[in-house]
Order: sequence, then C-alpha cells, then structure tokens
Amino acid sequence: MVAARQPAAGEITTLLGRGASFEGKLTFEGTVRIDGRFKGGHITRHYGQPAAHVHALQVELAQCAYMDEAAGGYDVARAAPLQGLLRAVIEALLRWQPGAA
Repeated sequence: MVAARQPAAGEITTLLGRGASFEGKLTFEGTVRIDGRFKGGHITRHYGQPAAHVHALQVELAQCAYMDEAAGGYDVARAAPLQGLLRAVIEALLRWQPGAA
C-alpha cells in the first residue's frame, strides 16, 4: 500500500481550471486554486443597491497571502505586500465617483 503524502504548506492540492463554472458551496482540504468562474456574491447582492448609490465589493483572499497556514499564525512579512495593495484599492475606492469617466 502506498502512503498518502502530506502536501507542503501552501501547496495547491485542488485545481478548478479555466473554463470551469460552478455555483453553490464547495468544501476542500488543503489549498485550492480556482481559475474558473464561481457564482456566489451574497454580500454584494444583499448589501449592494447600485440604483440607490449603495455599492458593495466582496474580496476573497487566500490565507497564504497573510499567514503561515501550517503554523496557523499571522505573518507580518507575508502580509506587508497585501496591506499595501489593499490600502491602494481602498484609496481608489474612496476617490471613485459613480458615473465619472
């Protein structure tokens, strides 16, 4: 019998490739990479009301972008680039004017 190998921290163990499309809840163990489209958006559907000028944005982040998944802790060095990116996105959103070019 061949023993199952334990994946390395952050190693992609499941891949949903380009062209894949799904809707609903998926549960995985390990790290998942999704290159296809998924339909969810509860946050944006529930809270966003563009006609009333209430806009919503849902952002999903991979834990490996800000934490050591194996140790289960926040990693300051790993999170630093993400913090800069999120800060830039938030600043751009604060400047955004609906309908402006």
